[in-house]
Amino acid sequence: MTFVRKMLISVRNFFIKQKPFFSGYNKKFPVNMANSRCAISHSGKFIYFRIPKSANSTVVASLSYAETGVLPSEQADIRKIKKSYSLPSTVSRSDMGSVNDYYKFSIVRNPYTRIVSAYVDKVHRGKPEKAKVARYFSRDVNEHISFDEFLSYLESGGIYEDAHWAPQTDLIFIPIEELDYLGKIETIGRDLPFILNELFKKSDIVDWRPHASSHEKVKIELDSNQKKKIYALYKNDFISLGYDC
Repeated sequence: MTFVRKMLISVRNFFIKQKPFFSGYNKKFPVNMANSRCAISHSGKFIYFRIPKSANSTVVASLSYAETGVLPSEQADIRKIKKSYSLPSTVSRSDMGSVNDYYKFSIVRNPYTRIVSAYVDKVHRGKPEKAKVARYFSRDVNEHISFDEFLSYLESGGIYEDAHWAPQTDLIFIPIEELDYLGKIETIGRDLPFILNELFKKSDIVDWRPHASSHEKVKIELDSNQKKKIYALYKNDFISLGYDC
């Protein structure tokens, strides 16, 4: 990242932190990236803290279908829906009162399975996010990076470089107890219909899993040392979100 780009991001972060939504922001994750992962719907009157690698696209597709009755048909539709939401940085001080009454929720995931999913999808399969990891090791982006190397990258500070492997409790930047509902991907068949019913009196899930059949299956069995490292990295997620180590 060039010096000029770093300065621009720093300035942007400064101004976002002045917005009323972020008056008490005290997370390590860059505020501009946390801002982009929070979806505010003024028509649906909800605030959804979008956690990557935690059925994010399924939740977005289901919310959109419940509200509009139109089924998304391709990934471009999902991206368009995500971009249609308002961001916290656009909420003025005068609007905070009404927005605070919106239904606030998130869907989270066991940190062990989430970090494996992030590695397989973004690093092993060579998605654009892999470049950040390759840069840390001074490697060509096409070179293989092992899961243990990925954990070393996270331990070095890489955990805060991308939302796909950032702590979930940094992406949910309000106190957990202020959420109206905290769902889990492990019980999404119960949790998502409950959220949809609360918002729209509907409960149909649009199961959106574009990676489920379009790639080879990759299975990683975590050993005790890997689990120990992941727990140390995501301790607050384990504790605050109610997952066993």
